[in-house]
Amino acid sequence: MLPEGVDRDPCRHHRFQSVWRIVDGKAVYLRYDICDLPDAVDLPLPPGVRKSRSEFGTEVILILGYLYDWIAVSQENTISIMNFFTGLELSRSQADSLLTQRADAWELQYHAIAELIALQTSVSIDETGGNVAKKDCYTWLFSTAARVLFRCGVSRKKTEAPSVLGDFLNGIGVTDDDTA
Repeated sequence: MLPEGVDRDPCRHHRFQSVWRIVDGKAVYLRYDICDLPDAVDLPLPPGVRKSRSEFGTEVILILGYLYDWIAVSQENTISIMNFFTGLELSRSQADSLLTQRADAWELQYHAIAELIALQTSVSIDETGGNVAKKDCYTWLFSTAARVLFRCGVSRKKTEAPSVLGDFLNGIGVTDDDTA
């Protein structure tokens, strides 16, 4: 299927891409035909697929991240929950790789949001502790009237705020000053 207004005649098939997607709550293995003009170099990606070698849709990474980081389910239980609800069987190494890729995939957006927050007049900053896999870790929150940014799984040290806001902070950082 081609986007509306695109003429099929000049397009040619360049490659296939098979990807695990979550469709109507169930894991489905889809094969996409990647087509473009004959001399195309930067081929289009299927919607919701991060790169040309991705084996999993973005929704799989988001579900894993939600279970593992936000609900603090162990990686082993996260894999079991994914399998139970969607039928997707992930190995521990696949889950670990997807969780690592998630950070890499959104690094540019993360830094862009951090810069926008740092340029505001007032930034609220706070941290809260938790325990993941019997290890202490903290989530920092940076918020303005329009944006919120979380930094998860890091230390409680005061160096975390400058690592997010960098040299950009022009306004006032509002905190409870209860950090190590």
